[in-house]
Amino acid sequence: MPPQNTSANEAIADDEVLSQKSSLLKRRRDVMTSANILFYESSKQELLVDRAEGQYMFDEEGNRYLDLINNVAHVGHCNPKVTAAVTAQMQKQYTNSRYLNATVIEYSEQLLKHFPKELNTVLFCNSGSEATDLALRLSTYFTGREEHICLTGGYHGHVQSALDVSPYKWKGGAVKQPSHVHLVDAPDAFRGKFKGEDAGEKYAAEVDQVIKKREGKISAYIAESILSCAGQIILPPGYLKAVYKHCRENGVLTIADEVQVGFGRVGSKMWAFELQDVVPDIVTLGKPIANGFPMAAIVTKREIAEAYWKSGSQYFNTFGGNAVAAAAGLAVLKEIEDSKLRENALEVGEVFLRGFDELKRKNKLVADVRGFGLFLGIELIKSDGNPAKEEAYSVRNRLLEHRIIISVDGPDENILKLKPPMCVTKENAEFVLGKLNSVFDTLK
Repeated sequence: MPPQNTSANEAIADDEVLSQKSSLLKRRRDVMTSANILFYESSKQELLVDRAEGQYMFDEEGNRYLDLINNVAHVGHCNPKVTAAVTAQMQKQYTNSRYLNATVIEYSEQLLKHFPKELNTVLFCNSGSEATDLALRLSTYFTGREEHICLTGGYHGHVQSALDVSPYKWKGGAVKQPSHVHLVDAPDAFRGKFKGEDAGEKYAAEVDQVIKKREGKISAYIAESILSCAGQIILPPGYLKAVYKHCRENGVLTIADEVQVGFGRVGSKMWAFELQDVVPDIVTLGKPIANGFPMAAIVTKREIAEAYWKSGSQYFNTFGGNAVAAAAGLAVLKEIEDSKLRENALEVGEVFLRGFDELKRKNKLVADVRGFGLFLGIELIKSDGNPAKEEAYSVRNRLLEHRIIISVDGPDENILKLKPPMCVTKENAEFVLGKLNSVFDTLK
């Protein structure tokens, strides 16, 4: 029997895979808008996900990829306990949310146990975008005011009211800053205009200036508890405490967006706003709340929630907080506790950060590393002081060759962003650090 041409066979197999991906991409482009982009938009680089489990995703050939992006699959892809809870509830009952249901009530009670006592009321919806819209509407109903304050680089969702307070999406097109929204600088103590111990107070003073300038007009101040799309920006010490003081002295409500950073991701706390020792008036929740099942919520004070009646109607959301979503949410809360995922976030996050610090020591391209728990960022800056966008995407794409999935974010697209499923392990972290060092060595 003649020897097989292994290289030729592998080339044919690779061509078949590329052909399949090319075909799928063409079919996708034929039926979906080009504005609905993918992480890797080419037939050669695109990841075709066939299935997922835990912290891993698998392509059509069964190759395993470590997922460092997915803060939606919070307790792991296809978590068996969440899947079982959803399946059991779907076999029992699933309809709209306007009927009395024990599962929904139990979930509400269990969720509120994780919040300060002042935050005692929950309203459900289906996405973080809806949660932002609902929070802004409630702030207007409660205060009788219609203007808002948000941060540069902030992102809070894709519905119109959320885009209004999402400068991350104001890029010169149809989405622009509306007249009722006032912008203040994101409190970036690394690259921003204020640095040092009093950076938080100085940035907070800008919020106070807007409130004073628009006296009696501002309804709410909205910000993520750690800024995600703005570049994994850690709020300076004392920033939110000073901002909230200015707001409350002037009747302005405070909205903490925990859609990306909540549910124990920061490790030491259940909610990232707790890192700043504050209690918001309204908290928005989404993404990880039900491990990928469509669900979101706002948690607020009773008197603010009751202001909904000022809209002239009752609050109703066809699918928001339905029994199946509530069952998924209950399973997520239980899994966070039973599997000690907050503790895991702390321990694995420390391994990542130590490794990132070493990476920074050896590579001038790495300007800063930051984060809490499993919400981390690496900022890349070129020797001329400009953001290293091309290098960031190069690192991302080369890591994919090592079957590691990571994202790039920030207004300058120079931040390597990590927000993996909370079940990621120390061994995973060491593997990533080894590959990162190899990739950065090729950039020198």
